[in-house]
Amino acid sequence: MSRPLAIAAASLALVACTRTVEVLVTPSATPSAAPTTPPPGSTFVEARGVRLAVPEDWHPIGDGAPTGGATLVLAYSPDDDSFLTLQRFEVLLNVSADRLDDVRPQLVELLRTTAAEVGGEILEPLSLEETAGFPGFVAKLSITTPNGNAAEELLYLFFDETNEYTLACAYTPETFDDVTTACEVARSTLTAVSPFA
Repeated sequence: MSRPLAIAAASLALVACTRTVEVLVTPSATPSAAPTTPPPGSTFVEARGVRLAVPEDWHPIGDGAPTGGATLVLAYSPDDDSFLTLQRFEVLLNVSADRLDDVRPQLVELLRTTAAEVGGEILEPLSLEETAGFPGFVAKLSITTPNGNAAEELLYLFFDETNEYTLACAYTPETFDDVTTACEVARSTLTAVSPFA
């Protein structure tokens, strides 16, 4: 398997764990307005109603085809070990800010399972964290990259009217600054229109 495909496969395995959430319907938060131009040094990438900024010098990984139940995959990397991956999964019903506590136990269990599957562990448990105005969580995992290197991953899980999004930002000690900066740029510029709206 080529390195970009191995990175993509690893990142997809890390975030695909959460696609089975089911809760009742309530109105969700209105996402915050995102900039119309990308920040300096970045470019917008867009697919299926989702747009976010990534560093200009990062390359796409994988073929972008949705896998594992995802309806969208955007994956970018600066090297062979670090990555930023956004996936969207259709959920049966809405997860709003007032329902996050209802889904937390399911997500905690799925996070534990995923960490074990990638030879890692949960470094920081789920905590409430909005992304682009959407209600959700963040957690931190230790992982092993496809090249066998130790890395950490910030995993953001957030929800709109009919979808769950996972934003995985994995970094090695050498890429910590670049990846965490890119992750915050992606989070602050993300816009999403539900494909089912």
